[in-house]
Amino acid sequence: MTVPQGSPADRAVGAHSTDYAQALTLAGLLAGASLSLSRLYVGAGWVPAVWLSMACALGLAALLRRLGVGQLLSLLAMVAGFIVVTGVLLFPETLLVVIPTRETFASMAQATGDALRGISDQAAPVRVTREFLFLTCAGAWAVTTTADGLAFRARATTKSCRAPSTAT
Repeated sequence: MTVPQGSPADRAVGAHSTDYAQALTLAGLLAGASLSLSRLYVGAGWVPAVWLSMACALGLAALLRRLGVGQLLSLLAMVAGFIVVTGVLLFPETLLVVIPTRETFASMAQATGDALRGISDQAAPVRVTREFLFLTCAGAWAVTTTADGLAFRARATTKSCRAPSTAT
């Protein structure tokens, strides 16, 4: 059986791909999709943190792929990367330079609890707070990591990623 040129099977996971167009397209799609978050917040104060978070997730995922790191180790590195990036963006006073401390984890846990309580207490749009922003960055990081994994590791097409109700 012959594999057509350009198919996913002819690229190794750790291959040095020069597919910058696909990476830029993915970044543009993620940035565009994140604009729907503007309905949740008063003002655009959420944009820098969320977009920097997504850019860091894309960059870290690309670095891990280039280094040929496996999927499980990459997932663990992505979790660690999220903690460092959101620590720098949202909890810089709790870090030891850029290394998360026990206080960083406590602040993140407190922010998560406060935001989850705030979700039931407040109606959108809400003020941009560190607590809500932490949850938003967590969601954006998760979506970015998933989209990157589907686009580059699984080589899924956007057609296969659509909801079943919209597939033709």
